Amino acid sequence: MKTKLPSIDLIGFEGLGLIIEWPSGVSYTTQSAGYGCEHPQIEGVMVPLFDGVGRPVLHALRQHFRGDWHAIDDKAAKIIDRILKRHDLAFIRADRERLIDSREAWIFVIVDEDRAPNLSPRIEGFGSRSGVLTWPNSD
Repeated sequence: MKTKLPSIDLIGFEGLGLIIEWPSGVSYTTQSAGYGCEHPQIEGVMVPLFDGVGRPVLHALRQHFRGDWHAIDDKAAKIIDRILKRHDLAFIRADRERLIDSREAWIFVIVDEDRAPNLSPRIEGFGSRSGVLTWPNSD
């Protein structure tokens, strides 16, 4: 029998977050998929991301995703990558193998620690891993 992990719901978190997939014993969830109101979960560790004064990454993502509950496509993944790169977050990129599982406010990503800038927060010891980029759902 599988034991249910302790869970943290990020529904009240108003920022941009990165959940690095990791055997932490803790599961994270939040409302995602716009009007679809899904509640996916992933085991890992959560890192709040500072995306600049005025939250330009968060603003750009919220402008692009407005209530759509369908899986993202390659076009949306390219937009996400461009937004992240423009704001010194190019060490995070949309995971093309998991587009079918990605929704608004819950994007599966590849995190490449070696490409991370020496900015806060420092992410060390994880290597290249899977994760989820998350932000407040548009619903």
